[in-house]
Amino acid sequence: MESDTWEWYYEHVGDGECPIVDTWWQTETGSVLLSTVPGVDEMKPGAVGPALPGIEAAVVDEHGRELPPGEPGCLAITRPWPSMLVPHDDDRYWLLAEYWEEFSDRRADTWQYFTGDRAVVDEDGYVTVIGRADDVVTLGNRRLGTAEIEAAITAVDGVTEAAAVAGGTDETELYVFATAEQDSRSEAELREAIEDAILDRIGQFARPAAVVFTPELPETHTGKTMYRVLKGIVDDEPLEESTPLRNPAIVGELATVWNRSD
Repeated sequence: MESDTWEWYYEHVGDGECPIVDTWWQTETGSVLLSTVPGVDEMKPGAVGPALPGIEAAVVDEHGRELPPGEPGCLAITRPWPSMLVPHDDDRYWLLAEYWEEFSDRRADTWQYFTGDRAVVDEDGYVTVIGRADDVVTLGNRRLGTAEIEAAITAVDGVTEAAAVAGGTDETELYVFATAEQDSRSEAELREAIEDAILDRIGQFARPAAVVFTPELPETHTGKTMYRVLKGIVDDEPLEESTPLRNPAIVGELATVWNRSD
């Protein structure tokens, strides 16, 4: 969970005394693999914690090589665990290619389970998950997880939610959609603060081509942002299916505010 969410739970739900345990696992892993142990491990807001006893995990690059602390990459499990699903060399078993063959042609000397999540690990071995590996944008020949950019934006006072997509003729321009608190700073002030936050935490190459304010982001019924809707707005492509949206009316509102921003 985000560090500010953790802090809120710790203060308002745990009354500043109860441990708040964040965990990482997947259906495919069969059980929790990364977590702090209350009363044993130090709590770190925003981090799910280290690998549990018997589990080995690493953050690796696109070639399957382990990355140093502080450098984001792909989260991989590097030692099998009994509760994990077992891959079968069968055409019907599509998960084989999805999870185990990602690095098979690059690291034949080791076993790795590719989780599909981007993460970063600190000096203490605590892992912070920063988004899905396929939620990325390419800016200035650099690939960035949208979660990294959005974390910089939502850290701005007055911004409640944000989504970042790439667009433009060469798909390398950054477009930001954000929602703001009521009675917060003016849009002009917030826009400048957002741009400053991105330049400070990401870099000059990520300067957004536009920052658009919207009352809501397009979300599914489970609360996930539908980036293809925002991408369609930026690229002026019609939305073919709005059924998955919890708030389908927002598509028209987004188009309106986008056109006003041109």
